[in-house]
Amino acid sequence: MLAASAVGAATDRAINNLLYPLNILSSWGGVDDYCRWRGGGLSGSISPDIGNLTYLRFLDLSRNHLQGQVQPELGNLLHLESLRLGSNSLTGEIPAETGALRKLVILSLHDNNLTGRIPPSLGNLSSLTLREID
Repeated sequence: MLAASAVGAATDRAINNLLYPLNILSSWGGVDDYCRWRGGGLSGSISPDIGNLTYLRFLDLSRNHLQGQVQPELGNLLHLESLRLGSNSLTGEIPAETGALRKLVILSLHDNNLTGRIPPSLGNLSSLTLREID
């Protein structure tokens, strides 16, 4: 079993790998850890490396300027309870892998440019209580 500090350091490295290409770490301001960082307006695309944050429980990237597709690697975040990606400029289809997020209670994808059908795998999300997909 990894010590808490080793897990925290691994998480910080994974988050750094996700944020560095977006050139937004300048607004980080030296906060002790990324979990307390309030960020700025994000732009660019969601990195497939997001799937490496396997213990993430809450992800709120709503109300930014994100483009590109919703990454299928989000299906690796099996502890995720809240996924908020609304009010961006995301395109493409909702990945079927999203149906693997069995602990998901909140799914917000509204106000994007998503196309295609809602994948049948979302029917597996029996804990879902808030769904904003339009």
